[in-house]
Amino acid sequence: MKSVFAVLLGGPMPPVAQVEERVETPPARRRGRPRRRARSTVIGAVVWLILLNVALAAAAYLRPGLRDPLFDQPARDFQRRVESATDRPLTIAFLGSSRTGWGVRPALAEEAVTAATGRPCIAHNLHVPGSGPIGQLVHWRRLLDRGVKPDVAVIEVCPPWLAAPNGPPAEAGAFRGDRMTWPEVELVRSYEFPDAVATEWREATYNPWFGLRLQLVGLVRPKWLPPGVTRPERLPPEYRGWRAPFFVDPVPRDHYRAAIEQNRPLFEAATRAIRDDTPPAQALRDLIRECGEHGTTVAVWVTPESSDVRAWYSPESDRALRALVAELQASGVVVVDGREWLPDEAFSDGHHAVRSWADAYTRQVVEKALLPALRPK
Repeated sequence: MKSVFAVLLGGPMPPVAQVEERVETPPARRRGRPRRRARSTVIGAVVWLILLNVALAAAAYLRPGLRDPLFDQPARDFQRRVESATDRPLTIAFLGSSRTGWGVRPALAEEAVTAATGRPCIAHNLHVPGSGPIGQLVHWRRLLDRGVKPDVAVIEVCPPWLAAPNGPPAEAGAFRGDRMTWPEVELVRSYEFPDAVATEWREATYNPWFGLRLQLVGLVRPKWLPPGVTRPERLPPEYRGWRAPFFVDPVPRDHYRAAIEQNRPLFEAATRAIRDDTPPAQALRDLIRECGEHGTTVAVWVTPESSDVRAWYSPESDRALRALVAELQASGVVVVDGREWLPDEAFSDGHHAVRSWADAYTRQVVEKALLPALRPK
């Protein structure tokens, strides 16, 4: 049978050519692909940064100690020692600033307390550099939040921190809001800390990789912290929180004089502005009261100072400090004024003890403040 083509055209049907159509991509579309990839990369990076911030913010919320490793590390060590004890020891927390940190050696205090009472003892130095009465009140409440209630709280009074020379307490410059929880921010503001602590808290909460950068570096590589930032270094367990002073022996006289002059602009004005009716003085009263309400015995001591530092007091500030000591003593609290306990050679800068004097420093605190507080009234 002939095909239709053969009938109509008089010949066989020619082969059908296979034509492949090639579609060209428009140039504008080719140029758009790198842009879409770049946009996706940027969006992915932003989302990743947001997730990192959310994760760190959640970690800081669930573990508030991340905000303040300067206190969290020794507090965890103290808690671990207390919880692992099996013989119901007498537990003692030393609260204070670097004056306590350098000067009080808990191991020596434990020996003295055990010898005097016959009870085993766990003592720990929970100092934080720059801490005053308001900071110590915060630290006391942090201990309670951990479930650690010491039998005895030995509370340092660093005289300049009782002042509020320009409105805010003198210690406000050393205790930033990024190291606090929000309830702690509200607490310190009730003692007239500046509103800046709330701003610092928000920066650390909503952008924690920036706001908590110093804390994170301090936990990972303390030596990378810039000069002037206190390092949360791990201390040997036998130190029990004591920060062994850098200077072992009495320092050369020219170094001591230079240190005094360096500290003068930092502390002289505050020392002359001490009063017994400031927010820090009220925080000290509140701290003592709260300790008593929780059944914790209190011993309070005014830190030793060299004669050069004691010369910074005005007659009014000296009277105010003595009046506060007398008021607390009248309420039944053991309070001692230790400003003249040690000679000038015991200090590297007028208020921090050198290492060779740390034992003498500790014995003064133990014998004149701690042991009297433990005696039956």
